[in-house]
Amino acid sequence: SGAAGKRPVSALAAAAAAADADAPACDVAGQAEQSSLFGEWQTYAYEPPAAIGGLVPRSARGHVEMWSEGHLPLGTRWLRQPHLLAVAKKLGIDAAPAMVGFDFRDGRSVPRFDGVIVCDEMADALREAAAGVAEQEEDKQLHNRRKRALAHWAEL
Repeated sequence: SGAAGKRPVSALAAAAAAADADAPACDVAGQAEQSSLFGEWQTYAYEPPAAIGGLVPRSARGHVEMWSEGHLPLGTRWLRQPHLLAVAKKLGIDAAPAMVGFDFRDGRSVPRFDGVIVCDEMADALREAAAGVAEQEEDKQLHNRRKRALAHWAEL
């Protein structure tokens, strides 16, 4: 939701500065910073952008921010299975990683991704291609496991 061009109903002093918890946060001019508060009647529901021409709308950083299912761009699907992004790149299908939140590691915030966002018309083809790659990966692992087992058996 947003309130572009509207006057806030009220304002609160911003959180205290990290260095001194008792001192209010100040801007460059020494004025106490304010957090604007808006009424529900001043806000509107988020309307996600639409996919146009087979291109997934993304943020400036190249991903789609998926804070909820309502943030899914119109005309797209959210797919969550292994190998999707790599297969999409290989096939030339436009797909964007889905950022679902943040993890905190080593004292800093790191984005967490889960699946990819792809246009409706490409979703089924991408899902099938990714399933084929996953099957090949399983076959390769099984072959390597058998090969190791035979090597261990030969040592006996």
